[in-house]
Amino acid sequence: MTLQGGMKFVVGDEHVRRTQRRQRGLAGALAVLAAAGVAMAMDGQPVWGLAVAAFGAHAAWSAWKSSRSGACTWPVVEALEEPARLAVAYRDMMVTIVLSEAVRLRLQRRRGRLVSVLLETAAGQRLRIEGYDHQDRLADWLQRYVPAQRVVTAHWYHR
Repeated sequence: MTLQGGMKFVVGDEHVRRTQRRQRGLAGALAVLAAAGVAMAMDGQPVWGLAVAAFGAHAAWSAWKSSRSGACTWPVVEALEEPARLAVAYRDMMVTIVLSEAVRLRLQRRRGRLVSVLLETAAGQRLRIEGYDHQDRLADWLQRYVPAQRVVTAHWYHR
């Protein structure tokens, strides 16, 4: 799906690597859980041990599989003028968020650095932008179009 020619924002390589590292660590921990389930099954608790092993193996495989995908799993965000809106494209789907409908814009900072941008509309749409290249420029652009009373700067970060 092609975007319309505004400022494009894509996820950063460092964010992709960090996320993949976390998912692979989770996959390793769940593989250990699966091995513990097999040990429990061999130690005389066959039903419970096999259930733990099956859950751990399935969850470990899912975490490992999702860690293999790269930047293609994050949407491309484009800032468009006249009227001010964000176009969010992911695979073959595009969602447009008109900034005049924004209920809240939350800028989350950690140690003075912008970590994430949360945008909520009156229709209930929520957009989280985290780990994107030039995220500060996007936040500045959003602040120009969202009324100041709807912009909140959080100096603590939560997911």
